[in-house]
Parts: sequence; structure tokens; C-alpha cells
Amino acid sequence: MRIGIAEIGSKTTRLMIADFDSRGDFRIVNATSESHGINLETTDESSLVKVNEIGELAHKFLDLFGCDKTLVYGTELCRQLSRTYGDKKINNIYVMSSGEEGKASWLSSLLCERGRFENKLFTVVDQGAGSLEILTAKWSNRTIEVVENHSFKLGHQLGQKMFEEAPNDHLNKVSNLLKLIETELSVHSRKNTRSEKVYLQGSVATKLAWLKVRPAGVDRDRYNNKFINGVKLNYDWMLGEYQKLYKMFCENYEEGVAYVDARPNGKNDFAMVVSNLPILLLLIGKIGHSSQSYVSGYGTRHGVAFMMTNKLIGNSHE
Repeated sequence: MRIGIAEIGSKTTRLMIADFDSRGDFRIVNATSESHGINLETTDESSLVKVNEIGELAHKFLDLFGCDKTLVYGTELCRQLSRTYGDKKINNIYVMSSGEEGKASWLSSLLCERGRFENKLFTVVDQGAGSLEILTAKWSNRTIEVVENHSFKLGHQLGQKMFEEAPNDHLNKVSNLLKLIETELSVHSRKNTRSEKVYLQGSVATKLAWLKVRPAGVDRDRYNNKFINGVKLNYDWMLGEYQKLYKMFCENYEEGVAYVDARPNGKNDFAMVVSNLPILLLLIGKIGHSSQSYVSGYGTRHGVAFMMTNKLIGNSHE
């Protein structure tokens, strides 16, 4: 089944055309992404106008590929605009709930398992630009059985902002925020639930995995998600990497930028990773049953496509 996806995220618009089947096997036909330039913290009516324009262009693009199903959807940015201006002001864009986004992220991580996920319990931690989703569930008879689902406004943009405002106090701020998260997790947690794996998703997690496995030489900064699916990140390695990056931040910022990504946009990547790595590090320590986690290079859009092939999400065009 050919699926056409357009995701209007908090920071980026992503387009994907892929041939999917109900087991999760797929082939990418076309994929692209571009920053839309909307600031999540300062949205106004002009943001609403731009989102609708992006949605209209996305529909026209997807129509070029003869898809069996298409879906143009928005995540936290569109949820925020919907809360402010009302659903009817967002034209022909499916405003995805945080719960649906969590399910899509969870499913996209399961694609790393190559079909070996029936009746297995997994937890996925997805830190996007605007929110942090944590979902524990299992896949049974082509249905998601959710055990726990949580959403927090702790995206990597907020993590980076907190760090830039007060680098020396950043760990204290992160620790206090995670205490609130830990309280909610413990209040709603079901006893005796043990995930077989914890998957990390999002720009920070994938960049960390790339730092661990990237090839030497000219290709070291050419990110390729096929190398990072299933990469293991243990607590000790993440702690050591944070200590290294923070030392670079304090003593030689340009060295840190070059280490993380020497390309022109690498400066922002360094700031994003050094500011959000401790969030993931401390969070894994609170939710995991082991010190090891895995990374998925697939995104929410891959999970949405999988949901569409299994008729688990509505409002798509056929």
C-alpha cells in the first residue's frame, strides 16, 4: 500500500512517500524535510496562516505520487494553534493528539525489531522539539495495547533554552523537572510491568547514536539513519559523553561544535545535544529496568504510516 505522509512538527515539516504493508515492512519512495521557521513560543495568527499554507502545499505534493492513502497531520505546534484559535481554523490538517503521537512513536521504534514484536512489552521515550512522550505498550493481533502513556512539555527546544539561560544551574533545573515527571510516572505506574526494551527517539537520541557509530573520515558528519537503528546506549557511555561535551562547552566551544557536527548548522546541534543529554540520561535512570536503552532512527511519520496500513488512525484520504 502506498502511503503519503506530511508531518507539520514543532520545528520542521517532513514529507514521506512509502510503500508499507501491515507487518511493518516498507520501502521509501520519496522523503524530504525542511524547517518551517515558526517559533513555538511566539505563535500568532500569522503562524496559523503559514501552517494552513504548508498544509495546502503538502496535499498538492502528495497527490503527485498516486498514493492509496494520504495524511497531512500536525503535532504540538498544531495542537497549540488549535487550543488558541479553534480546530476549525486549521484547514485540512489532522491535529494529532499527544496520545496518538505517542502511539505512532512507539510503533516506529518497533519497526527496528523487524517483525519480532508480537506480544512483547516496549517503552518508547520520544523527545521532539516541543514535547516529551513516554509510552509503554505491546502489539497484539495488529492492535496497540497501551499500558502507560504520558506527555510532558519538555521538548529539546525548552531543554536548550534552560541550558543557555543558566548553564551552571542546568542540572539542578533538569533534576527538579524530572522529579515532577517521576511523581506522575509513579502515581500512574502499573506494578509488575517490565518492558523488554526501552527505545529512545528524537533528534538528540539519534545524534547520540550517530556519535557512537559514525564512520571515520569524510562521512563522519553525513548522518544516515540505517546505521543507528537498534544502537545500544548504556548509562555509563551517556554519562561519559555528557562529561566530555560539557567540558568542551566550558573550555573550547568550537571544538565541541566540530566534534558533534562540523557542518554549517553544527553549532545548534552541539547546543541541542549538550543541553538535552542529561534529560535523557536521568530519565532513563528513572524509568528503565536496566541501564541500557536502544535508539530508533525512524520517526513519528513511519509509525503513522504503519497505523494507516492497519487502520488505526482516521481522517486519511483514500
